[in-house]
Amino acid sequence: MVCRLCGVDKPADEFYAVTNKGRKAAKRAWTYHRTECKKCNNAATKTRYAKNRPKYMALCREHYKRNREPGGMYDYSRLASCARRRGATQFCTKEEWVELRKGTACAWCGCLLHQAFTHVDHIVPLCQGGEHTRDNLVLSCANCNVRREWERKVNNAKK
Repeated sequence: MVCRLCGVDKPADEFYAVTNKGRKAAKRAWTYHRTECKKCNNAATKTRYAKNRPKYMALCREHYKRNREPGGMYDYSRLASCARRRGATQFCTKEEWVELRKGTACAWCGCLLHQAFTHVDHIVPLCQGGEHTRDNLVLSCANCNVRREWERKVNNAKK
């Protein structure tokens, strides 16, 4: 096979193979090789990335700022999916989540919380049938959240 970019004749294993074998909708499996060798393809990809790097970095910063800030959509969706896996059937809305994250004090000990170091705690734990609703969620410091979990484990071990 001859590379489209460098014009050198190379064996087929020097080219990336493209296949549809894993797709369910494919009626017949097919495989073909790309027209540029792996070395030329990698060099072209690096050039393309370097040319567009400022745009990529701006998009990454914007995505990080929007989704990773404390109380952002990332925390909301991550904790909701965790609650779903643990058996919760009711969930708080995004507006309720934002309202909850505006709190500044721990619900258990009353200490002031930094927005980045708060834990969202379930009053009735999910393992004991609690739901992931606004009525069952409070902000807590890490110490109180971990202490409550530890106490629950110790009490379960005694039973």
